[in-house]
Amino acid sequence: MKLTDSSRFQFTEDLNICRILNGMWQVSGAHGRINPTVALESMFKYLDAGYTTWDLADHYGPAEDFIGEFRRQLISTRGQEALSQVQAFTKWVPRPGKMTKALVEKNIDISRQRHNIKLLPYGVLCGGFLSEKYLGKPEPNGFNLETVSLKKYKNMINAWGGWNLFQTLLKTLNAIAQKHQVTIPNIAVRYILEQPTVAGAMVGTRLGLSDHIKDNAKVFEFSLDSEDYQNINSVLFQSQDLMEIIGDCGDEYR
Repeated sequence: MKLTDSSRFQFTEDLNICRILNGMWQVSGAHGRINPTVALESMFKYLDAGYTTWDLADHYGPAEDFIGEFRRQLISTRGQEALSQVQAFTKWVPRPGKMTKALVEKNIDISRQRHNIKLLPYGVLCGGFLSEKYLGKPEPNGFNLETVSLKKYKNMINAWGGWNLFQTLLKTLNAIAQKHQVTIPNIAVRYILEQPTVAGAMVGTRLGLSDHIKDNAKVFEFSLDSEDYQNINSVLFQSQDLMEIIGDCGDEYR
């Protein structure tokens, strides 16, 4: 199985990426124990399926180590030229500190003046909440949530509009998913990818524990229509503005 040509995005003149990035936050240690050997085997599966682009950070546990070893094994087994198939974005994340609106705007404007800004949003599936698994289910509490991502995004759901409105959103997304014969996560990712400023979306990968290689490929096999947007927006219009509540970045950086 190979992804369609529409799964690629020319990020810069010499950098072509997959529009679904493999989010490595999931190997940070807070989403289940990762076996390094199995994880590396999974990384080759993602590459061969067309998911060639990886999202890293210095505080994502062994994520950068995995990429380093993956690159070494790739050279050893397939040659130096095989590295051109892999793209990896990493970042240094400083300790949380004072973050003002003026400081954020100033630094964004500096970058805007240098090139054509594109976004690589994370959290597009709310840590897993945007799925059939939670459709029609009673509101979970912190003790029922298995990962730190679920705990984090449950707080986001509470601030956004609460569990009842979130269920309305899931029902709406499920109806659209059935119409296109795909899944709720497919609809959520497709909605983000169709935004004009978005180059790609990060989707967490729990290497060796679970993967959605085949399911994610469906994202590139359909498009949302005006009726779909109207139905989604009718729910979003009822929600709170998270920009006003938490500001312009996640609360873990504030």
